[in-house]
This record gives sequence, structure tokens and C-alpha cells, in this order.
Amino acid sequence: MRELVRSVCNGVTRATGERFTLREFLTDAIELHAARLARRYNHGQPWLLDARPLPPGRSLGGPSASSESTPHTD
Repeated sequence: MRELVRSVCNGVTRATGERFTLREFLTDAIELHAARLARRYNHGQPWLLDARPLPPGRSLGGPSASSESTPHTD
């Protein structure tokens, strides 16, 4: 996952000639995916803030079930 993110950020930087940071990538990705999930599971409404802890998951460098499945399209 880390290598993919670095490759995207470096590729966008090369393609545009402007620095594309990890923070920009993650912000864009999270906002787009949160909106997509809100349309699908929350009647299109933004999610209410909920700061409860999340269950632990796999590290970013580890294998992921999502990398083996077909990506979602909307």
C-alpha cells in the first residue's frame, strides 16, 4: 500500500510539475470515499462525528483482502 501511495504522489508530481503530497492524496481519497459511503449507507447525508475507538486492523504494509477483490464502482 505504501509503495502504491508513493508511486501515485510521485507520478502526479511528475505529470503536473507541482508537488503532490501524501497529505493531499490522503485528504482527497478519504473525502471522496467518505462521500461515496455516505451515499450508499447514510442516505447521502454526511456522517455525524463519532470519536469512539475503532477495532485494530492490519498495518498499511500488510496484505489486504481488498487488494484481492474487485474494486467498487459508483
